[in-house]
Amino acid sequence: SASNGGAVDGGSAYGSTFEKNAAARGGAMGFLNTTISSAYSGTGVEISNCVFRANATQAESGELNGGALCFESVGGLVMECSFVSNKCTKMPNYYPLGGAIAGAKANPVTVERCAFEGNESGYYAGAVSYGVITDSTFKDNQAYASGGAVYVCTAARCAFDGDYSQADWLKPGTAFQSTLTDCTVRGSICESAAMRCTF
Repeated sequence: SASNGGAVDGGSAYGSTFEKNAAARGGAMGFLNTTISSAYSGTGVEISNCVFRANATQAESGELNGGALCFESVGGLVMECSFVSNKCTKMPNYYPLGGAIAGAKANPVTVERCAFEGNESGYYAGAVSYGVITDSTFKDNQAYASGGAVYVCTAARCAFDGDYSQADWLKPGTAFQSTLTDCTVRGSICESAAMRCTF
């Protein structure tokens, strides 16, 4: 396994499939400590029409983030992609983010028209952390501690079904510290705002 991006370290991707790759940060693709130019707003990463399946974070020690994608120093656009059964594992003394996608707090990742199913995080964000998400679906994603589907995200016109956090004594629910607008949620949210949502 690699340190950053099990298959691709930096770059963009179109119409590709990433399966069973592993790295410490970004099981399939990692974007760390680099500046990348693309058609998306002049800077950032563009990933479209891709499938990410059964990718995982893997290392002997250290911080593990983003079962499929990890954005650290660059923003990006992820659109019309499928994320299935990706996993971000927990290591001693570290609290991983993003079973599928780990965005950067200072520069959240943009996610449009994507599907997330059965992704898992060893601590925060079963599917996506630090993201701006629209028109996407989430099903059966899970996190150990907080944000079964999303953690510190804004989501609009999304559907959440069966996403959960395992440790009820921490911060359970589909979303944690997030804002949901015009969404359908089959589950609960914690320390989040919901506007025009259906539960």
